Amino acid sequence: MALCLAESLLANPDLDERDLLERFCRWAQHGENSSTGVAVGIGQITLRRLGDFRRTGSLHAAPRSRGDGNGALMRVAPVAIRHFRDPRKAAEIAIRQSRTTHASVLSEQCCAFSVQLISRLVLGEEWSTALAEAQVELQAPELLAMLDRCNSAGEPPSTGYVVDTLEAALWAVSRTQSFEEALLAAVNLGHDADTVGAVAGQIAGARYGSEAIPVAWAETLVQRARIEKLADLVPGCHADPKNGKTRTAARK
Repeated sequence: MALCLAESLLANPDLDERDLLERFCRWAQHGENSSTGVAVGIGQITLRRLGDFRRTGSLHAAPRSRGDGNGALMRVAPVAIRHFRDPRKAAEIAIRQSRTTHASVLSEQCCAFSVQLISRLVLGEEWSTALAEAQVELQAPELLAMLDRCNSAGEPPSTGYVVDTLEAALWAVSRTQSFEEALLAAVNLGHDADTVGAVAGQIAGARYGSEAIPVAWAETLVQRARIEKLADLVPGCHADPKNGKTRTAARK
């Protein structure tokens, strides 16, 4: 879904919700952008939503009793990659992409916070500064309480609830000193390990840069060349904003 979002933003930088949903449907039905040729592990919220879109053409998810899943958060990094120079705009687009599949204010705020954090890290801000600035506009008490808990020593929950997923990812990145350590800490929490790992990877990648990814991990990444090519298509992402040296910020 992240690749679907990336390709959609390359075609429509300010986001075309219909184009994005059509790409999600091709992924679900035909395996487009999957690593195996077949879509697997589609969450029930997303699956029902894509069915609604095919039937009605609606661009926004209808409220459901259980809409606070982590599906919109786990795919959101391409928004920050495309718009890292304007964190506020990135946050607005992150909210809109969330609404295509999740009718959830918590999902929207988690996505907005995450892309603001990633954008600011890519721009070179220190971790504590980026974290503080990313949360300035947060209003949901659940998220504010979560950020307070991130300072505690205990392991966080690692579930499909979007607030838990973000908390676990932040916990892993804030308590480690490298990309590898952050990812291992995230996935070893267990439970919804793949999604927590995906979200932690987005944030840790922005904090440490693509060069921090272990070579053995990068070499075995499915479709690595294609993913890097997509990153290279993002305008203005090749120079390090801090010192002008080539660093391909889009790959973080």
